Amino acid sequence: KNYLCHTMRKFILFIFTKKFWVNIGVFLVLFVIGIWALFSFLDKRTLHGEEIKVPLIIGYHITEVKNLLEQDQLNFKIMDSLYVENLAGGMVVEQNPDSGMMVKDGRKIYLTLSSYSTPKISLPNLHSDDKRNAIAQLTSMGFRIGNIRYVPANGIDYIKWIEINSVKIEPGTRLDIGTKIDLVLAGGASDQFIKIPYLINSPLLGLDKTVLNTGLIVGSLIFDEEFSAEDSLKAVVYKQAPSPGDEDVHLGSAINLFITTDYNKLQENGLDSLQNEQNEMDK
Repeated sequence: KNYLCHTMRKFILFIFTKKFWVNIGVFLVLFVIGIWALFSFLDKRTLHGEEIKVPLIIGYHITEVKNLLEQDQLNFKIMDSLYVENLAGGMVVEQNPDSGMMVKDGRKIYLTLSSYSTPKISLPNLHSDDKRNAIAQLTSMGFRIGNIRYVPANGIDYIKWIEINSVKIEPGTRLDIGTKIDLVLAGGASDQFIKIPYLINSPLLGLDKTVLNTGLIVGSLIFDEEFSAEDSLKAVVYKQAPSPGDEDVHLGSAINLFITTDYNKLQENGLDSLQNEQNEMDK
Protein backbone atom coordinates (compact mmCIF):
# COMPACT_ATOMS: atom_id res chain seq x y z
CA LYS A 1 0.00 0.00 0.00
CA ASN A 2 2.85 2.36 0.85
CA TYR A 3 4.52 1.46 -2.48
CA LEU A 4 1.32 2.27 -4.42
CA CYS A 5 0.94 5.60 -2.67
CA HIS A 6 4.55 6.41 -3.35
CA THR A 7 4.14 5.59 -7.06
CA MET A 8 1.00 7.73 -7.41
CA ARG A 9 2.74 10.60 -5.66
CA LYS A 10 5.71 10.40 -8.03
CA PHE A 11 3.37 10.32 -11.13
CA ILE A 12 1.39 13.34 -9.92
CA LEU A 13 4.60 15.25 -9.34
CA PHE A 14 5.86 14.22 -12.83
CA ILE A 15 2.71 15.67 -14.45
CA PHE A 16 3.75 19.09 -13.26
CA THR A 17 7.26 18.79 -14.59
CA LYS A 18 8.56 20.39 -17.81
CA LYS A 19 9.75 17.02 -19.15
CA PHE A 20 6.19 15.62 -19.08
CA TRP A 21 4.73 18.44 -21.15
CA VAL A 22 7.61 18.30 -23.61
CA ASN A 23 6.86 14.61 -24.19
CA ILE A 24 3.15 15.39 -24.63
CA GLY A 25 4.00 18.08 -27.16
CA VAL A 26 6.30 15.78 -29.12
CA PHE A 27 3.60 13.10 -29.16
CA LEU A 28 0.95 15.50 -30.47
CA VAL A 29 3.26 16.79 -33.19
CA LEU A 30 4.11 13.24 -34.32
CA PHE A 31 0.40 12.32 -34.23
CA VAL A 32 -0.58 15.26 -36.44
CA ILE A 33 2.25 14.52 -38.87
CA GLY A 34 1.19 10.87 -39.05
CA ILE A 35 -2.45 11.77 -39.79
CA TRP A 36 -1.39 14.25 -42.49
CA ALA A 37 0.92 11.67 -44.11
CA LEU A 38 -1.84 9.05 -44.11
CA PHE A 39 -4.39 11.31 -45.83
CA SER A 40 -1.80 12.51 -48.35
CA PHE A 41 -1.04 8.91 -49.24
CA LEU A 42 -4.73 8.09 -49.66
CA ASP A 43 -5.30 11.18 -51.83
CA LYS A 44 -2.56 10.11 -54.21
CA ARG A 45 -3.80 6.54 -54.37
CA THR A 46 -7.41 7.56 -55.15
CA LEU A 47 -6.64 10.76 -57.09
CA HIS A 48 -8.98 12.58 -54.72
CA GLY A 49 -10.10 15.79 -56.43
CA GLU A 50 -8.22 14.87 -59.64
CA GLU A 51 -9.93 13.70 -62.84
CA ILE A 52 -8.78 12.97 -66.40
CA LYS A 53 -10.54 14.19 -69.53
CA VAL A 54 -11.37 11.29 -71.88
CA PRO A 55 -9.66 11.84 -75.25
CA LEU A 56 -11.38 11.42 -78.63
CA ILE A 57 -10.63 7.88 -79.82
CA ILE A 58 -13.25 7.55 -82.56
CA GLY A 59 -11.57 7.44 -85.96
CA TYR A 60 -8.34 5.86 -84.71
CA HIS A 61 -7.24 2.30 -85.46
CA ILE A 62 -7.16 -0.12 -82.55
CA THR A 63 -3.35 -0.35 -82.88
CA GLU A 64 -3.13 3.35 -81.99
CA VAL A 65 -5.53 3.27 -79.05
CA LYS A 66 -3.13 1.81 -76.46
CA ASN A 67 -0.61 4.61 -76.89
CA LEU A 68 -3.36 7.25 -76.84
CA LEU A 69 -4.83 6.03 -73.56
CA GLU A 70 -1.57 5.15 -71.80
CA GLN A 71 -0.61 8.83 -71.94
CA ASP A 72 -3.59 9.55 -69.69
CA GLN A 73 -3.28 6.36 -67.61
CA LEU A 74 -6.54 4.96 -68.98
CA ASN A 75 -7.41 1.42 -70.05
CA PHE A 76 -9.73 0.10 -72.75
CA LYS A 77 -11.86 -2.93 -73.53
CA ILE A 78 -13.34 -3.94 -76.90
CA MET A 79 -17.04 -4.63 -76.43
CA ASP A 80 -18.41 -5.12 -79.96
CA SER A 81 -17.78 -4.80 -83.69
CA LEU A 82 -19.99 -3.12 -86.26
CA TYR A 83 -20.01 -3.22 -90.06
CA VAL A 84 -19.54 0.23 -91.61
CA GLU A 85 -19.51 0.43 -95.39
CA ASN A 86 -16.26 1.71 -96.93
CA LEU A 87 -14.48 1.76 -93.54
CA ALA A 88 -11.40 -0.38 -92.88
CA GLY A 89 -11.62 -2.99 -90.14
CA GLY A 90 -10.37 -2.22 -86.64
CA MET A 91 -11.34 1.47 -86.61
CA VAL A 92 -13.00 2.84 -83.46
CA VAL A 93 -16.59 3.85 -84.30
CA GLU A 94 -18.04 4.22 -80.78
CA GLN A 95 -16.59 4.88 -77.31
CA ASN A 96 -18.03 4.96 -73.81
CA PRO A 97 -17.52 7.26 -71.93
CA ASP A 98 -17.59 9.89 -74.67
CA SER A 99 -14.66 12.19 -75.30
CA GLY A 100 -14.53 15.20 -73.01
CA MET A 101 -16.01 13.43 -69.99
CA MET A 102 -14.02 13.48 -66.72
CA VAL A 103 -13.02 10.12 -65.23
CA LYS A 104 -10.61 8.72 -62.63
CA ASP A 105 -7.17 7.28 -63.36
CA GLY A 106 -7.31 3.69 -64.61
CA ARG A 107 -10.89 3.94 -65.89
CA LYS A 108 -11.74 1.56 -68.75
CA ILE A 109 -12.97 3.04 -72.02
CA TYR A 110 -15.35 0.64 -73.79
CA LEU A 111 -14.92 0.53 -77.57
CA THR A 112 -16.88 -0.61 -80.62
CA LEU A 113 -14.76 -1.33 -83.70
CA SER A 114 -15.54 -1.56 -87.39
CA SER A 115 -15.60 -5.21 -88.41
CA TYR A 116 -12.83 -6.68 -90.54
CA SER A 117 -15.22 -8.81 -92.61
CA THR A 118 -18.32 -7.83 -94.58
CA PRO A 119 -21.52 -9.44 -93.21
CA LYS A 120 -23.37 -11.72 -95.59
CA ILE A 121 -27.13 -11.74 -96.11
CA SER A 122 -29.35 -14.18 -97.97
CA LEU A 123 -31.02 -13.08 -101.17
CA PRO A 124 -34.80 -13.32 -100.60
CA ASN A 125 -37.16 -15.09 -102.95
CA LEU A 126 -38.87 -12.20 -104.75
CA HIS A 127 -40.08 -14.04 -107.83
CA SER A 128 -43.30 -12.43 -109.11
CA ASP A 129 -43.08 -9.62 -106.54
CA ASP A 130 -44.03 -6.11 -107.64
CA LYS A 131 -41.04 -3.96 -108.68
CA ARG A 132 -41.64 -1.23 -106.08
CA ASN A 133 -41.99 -3.67 -103.20
CA ALA A 134 -38.97 -5.69 -104.33
CA ILE A 135 -36.74 -2.62 -104.58
CA ALA A 136 -37.87 -1.39 -101.16
CA GLN A 137 -37.17 -4.76 -99.54
CA LEU A 138 -33.78 -5.24 -101.20
CA THR A 139 -32.49 -1.76 -100.35
CA SER A 140 -33.70 -2.04 -96.75
CA MET A 141 -31.71 -5.29 -96.41
CA GLY A 142 -28.54 -3.57 -97.60
CA PHE A 143 -28.37 -4.51 -101.28
CA ARG A 144 -27.73 -1.90 -103.97
CA ILE A 145 -29.83 -1.87 -107.13
CA GLY A 146 -27.83 -1.84 -110.35
CA ASN A 147 -29.36 -2.17 -113.79
CA ILE A 148 -32.96 -3.02 -114.53
CA ARG A 149 -33.87 -4.77 -117.75
CA TYR A 150 -37.08 -6.16 -119.13
CA VAL A 151 -37.84 -9.46 -120.85
CA PRO A 152 -41.02 -10.56 -122.64
CA ALA A 153 -43.53 -12.05 -120.21
CA ASN A 154 -47.19 -12.19 -119.33
CA GLY A 155 -47.62 -9.10 -117.24
CA ILE A 156 -45.49 -6.05 -116.55
CA ASP A 157 -43.19 -4.82 -113.78
CA TYR A 158 -42.85 -7.91 -111.61
CA ILE A 159 -39.59 -9.69 -110.75
CA LYS A 160 -38.57 -12.48 -113.11
CA TRP A 161 -35.14 -13.09 -111.58
CA ILE A 162 -32.11 -11.34 -110.10
CA GLU A 163 -28.62 -11.45 -111.56
CA ILE A 164 -25.08 -10.18 -111.08
CA ASN A 165 -22.97 -9.48 -114.18
CA SER A 166 -25.57 -11.31 -116.31
CA VAL A 167 -25.39 -14.42 -114.08
CA LYS A 168 -28.69 -15.49 -112.52
CA ILE A 169 -28.56 -15.61 -108.69
CA GLU A 170 -30.78 -18.10 -106.93
CA PRO A 171 -32.85 -17.11 -103.86
CA GLY A 172 -31.08 -18.01 -100.61
CA THR A 173 -27.61 -17.26 -102.01
CA ARG A 174 -25.55 -15.48 -99.37
CA LEU A 175 -24.06 -12.22 -100.63
CA ASP A 176 -22.01 -9.46 -99.05
CA ILE A 177 -24.09 -6.60 -97.71
CA GLY A 178 -23.83 -3.71 -100.17
CA THR A 179 -23.65 -6.03 -103.20
CA LYS A 180 -25.00 -4.44 -106.38
CA ILE A 181 -27.62 -6.66 -108.02
CA ASP A 182 -29.44 -6.32 -111.34
CA LEU A 183 -33.18 -6.86 -111.65
CA VAL A 184 -34.84 -8.62 -114.55
CA LEU A 185 -38.49 -7.63 -114.81
CA ALA A 186 -41.47 -8.71 -116.84
CA GLY A 187 -41.94 -6.34 -119.78
CA GLY A 188 -45.15 -7.65 -121.31
CA ALA A 189 -45.79 -9.98 -124.24
CA SER A 190 -44.06 -7.58 -126.64
CA ASP A 191 -41.62 -4.68 -126.43
CA GLN A 192 -42.94 -2.25 -123.86
CA PHE A 193 -42.48 1.48 -124.44
CA ILE A 194 -43.20 4.25 -121.97
CA LYS A 195 -43.40 8.02 -122.13
CA ILE A 196 -40.33 9.85 -120.90
CA PRO A 197 -41.10 11.00 -117.33
CA TYR A 198 -40.78 14.61 -116.18
CA LEU A 199 -37.92 14.72 -113.66
CA ILE A 200 -37.04 18.43 -113.65
CA ASN A 201 -36.87 19.81 -110.07
CA SER A 202 -36.58 16.30 -108.58
CA PRO A 203 -34.23 16.36 -105.54
CA LEU A 204 -30.87 14.63 -105.80
CA LEU A 205 -31.47 12.73 -102.57
CA GLY A 206 -33.43 9.61 -103.42
CA LEU A 207 -33.12 10.27 -107.15
CA ASP A 208 -32.09 6.69 -108.00
CA LYS A 209 -35.28 5.36 -106.44
CA THR A 210 -37.38 8.05 -108.13
CA VAL A 211 -36.02 7.10 -111.55
CA LEU A 212 -36.35 3.35 -110.92
CA ASN A 213 -40.01 3.83 -110.06
CA THR A 214 -40.61 5.40 -113.50
CA GLY A 215 -39.37 2.25 -115.23
CA LEU A 216 -36.03 3.77 -116.27
CA ILE A 217 -32.51 3.75 -114.83
CA VAL A 218 -30.06 6.58 -114.21
CA GLY A 219 -27.51 6.83 -117.01
CA SER A 220 -25.19 9.67 -115.97
CA LEU A 221 -25.39 12.40 -113.34
CA ILE A 222 -23.79 15.62 -114.58
CA PHE A 223 -23.04 18.10 -111.80
CA ASP A 224 -22.32 21.82 -111.93
CA GLU A 225 -18.61 22.58 -111.85
CA GLU A 226 -18.94 24.34 -108.49
CA PHE A 227 -20.94 21.47 -106.97
CA SER A 228 -19.68 20.07 -103.64
CA ALA A 229 -20.76 17.26 -101.31
CA GLU A 230 -22.30 19.82 -98.94
CA ASP A 231 -24.71 20.86 -101.73
CA SER A 232 -26.41 17.45 -101.91
CA LEU A 233 -29.28 18.38 -99.58
CA LYS A 234 -30.50 21.23 -101.79
CA ALA A 235 -29.47 19.92 -105.23
CA VAL A 236 -32.15 19.28 -107.89
CA VAL A 237 -32.43 18.17 -111.52
CA TYR A 238 -32.51 21.14 -113.89
CA LYS A 239 -32.17 19.28 -117.18
CA GLN A 240 -32.69 15.75 -118.48
CA ALA A 241 -31.82 13.81 -121.61
CA PRO A 242 -33.95 12.57 -123.22
CA SER A 243 -36.45 15.35 -122.50
CA PRO A 244 -40.15 14.75 -121.75
CA GLY A 245 -41.09 15.87 -125.26
CA ASP A 246 -38.89 13.29 -127.02
CA GLU A 247 -40.05 9.95 -128.41
CA ASP A 248 -41.15 7.16 -126.11
CA VAL A 249 -38.43 4.85 -124.81
CA HIS A 250 -38.26 1.20 -123.85
CA LEU A 251 -38.72 0.18 -120.25
CA GLY A 252 -35.36 0.05 -118.48
CA SER A 253 -33.73 2.66 -120.70
CA ALA A 254 -31.16 5.04 -119.24
CA ILE A 255 -31.80 8.73 -118.69
CA ASN A 256 -29.08 11.33 -118.11
CA LEU A 257 -29.72 14.00 -115.49
CA PHE A 258 -28.08 17.38 -114.89
CA ILE A 259 -27.80 18.48 -111.26
CA THR A 260 -27.51 21.99 -109.79
CA THR A 261 -28.10 24.11 -106.69
CA ASP A 262 -28.68 27.22 -108.83
CA TYR A 263 -32.45 27.39 -109.08
CA ASN A 264 -32.19 30.06 -111.80
CA LYS A 265 -31.22 27.27 -114.16
CA LEU A 266 -34.68 25.78 -113.72
CA GLN A 267 -36.15 28.87 -115.38
CA GLU A 268 -33.40 29.01 -118.00
CA ASN A 269 -34.30 25.49 -119.08
CA GLY A 270 -38.00 26.26 -119.36
CA LEU A 271 -39.34 24.60 -116.21
CA ASP A 272 -42.85 25.99 -116.76
CA SER A 273 -43.04 25.12 -120.45
CA LEU A 274 -41.69 21.61 -119.85
CA GLN A 275 -44.24 21.06 -117.10
CA ASN A 276 -47.07 22.23 -119.34
CA GLU A 277 -45.82 19.98 -122.14
CA GLN A 278 -45.71 17.02 -119.77
CA ASN A 279 -49.27 17.76 -118.60
CA GLU A 280 -50.46 17.78 -122.22
CA MET A 281 -48.77 14.40 -122.82
CA ASP A 282 -50.46 12.90 -119.74
CA LYS A 283 -53.96 13.93 -120.90
